[in-house]
Amino acid sequence: MPKFKEDSGDWTIDAVRRTRIGGAWTGGAIPIGEASEAYQVTLGNGTVEATVTTPSLPYTWTVADQTTATGAEVPEGSLEYSIAQISALVGAGYEAEATA
Repeated sequence: MPKFKEDSGDWTIDAVRRTRIGGAWTGGAIPIGEASEAYQVTLGNGTVEATVTTPSLPYTWTVADQTTATGAEVPEGSLEYSIAQISALVGAGYEAEATA
C-alpha cells in the first residue's frame, strides 16, 4: 500500500482497490460489486489510533487530524495503518495493514 509523508507533515495513504465480483487487485475502471465505493482507514502511532470512513482513496491524514487523534504529528517510522473496503452487506472487509 503506497503511503507518503508530505513535506507539510500530512500522510497520504493509498491502495489499489479490489473488485468483489470475480476479479483480482487491479487498478482502473472495473466494477466493485457494491452500491458505492467506501473505505475504512485506521491510522495511529502504535499507542493511539483513529478510524475514518472515506468515499475514495487516496486519503490524506493532515497534521491537524494527527494532532487531534494522537496529541502530536505522527513521525515517519511511527505510522501504523490499515485499509478495508466497506460492503453494504457485511461492513468492513479484510484489512490490509502496514507501517511507515
